[in-house]
Amino acid sequence: NEVGLFSVLLVLVSATSFSRALVRMYCRTWDVPRPSARTAWRWLAALMAIVLSLILVRTTILALTGFQFEIAAIGIITLAVNTALWLYVPWVLLAARIPLRLLLPGALISGVGMVLMGYASQIYMPLALTSSAGRFGPIGVAFTYLSWLFALAFVVVVATVVGHVVATDDGRLGQLVRGDDAVRSESS
Repeated sequence: NEVGLFSVLLVLVSATSFSRALVRMYCRTWDVPRPSARTAWRWLAALMAIVLSLILVRTTILALTGFQFEIAAIGIITLAVNTALWLYVPWVLLAARIPLRLLLPGALISGVGMVLMGYASQIYMPLALTSSAGRFGPIGVAFTYLSWLFALAFVVVVATVVGHVVATDDGRLGQLVRGDDAVRSESS
């Protein structure tokens, strides 16, 4: 029983480490203090959202196989799901301290990035997996998947930073994102 309990705790700590890394990244990007430990449930909420989005996108891909506009439909649905996901994840991890409106540019960029990565993975991953399996065996396959996960994480980090820059910019686009009254009065 002790081994089983230890295993569950180990899995939870390992699984939430990704969420905790995201919290650190979002807090640094948005210059807000880390939420208290009482909000640890948010780590699991973010993980569940990521898992559910993966299931939803994969189910959609399987359902649309053979559909006349399969590629476009999958792209649109993947964009919508990933935009919603990367709007929700920073919002929940930062304890709703940053308005959704300010998180939207980063979420849209993440969504576009994930669509592009999805299409790229169809071309790159089969070649990379075959090559790495042939040269290094199972460890090569593992490293190929890890490399791809790093690439996906890079998309999220870049999208977050660029989204922050867009949302906080003093220019017209930043004002539009923030909903500043100056933009409304100029356009009237």
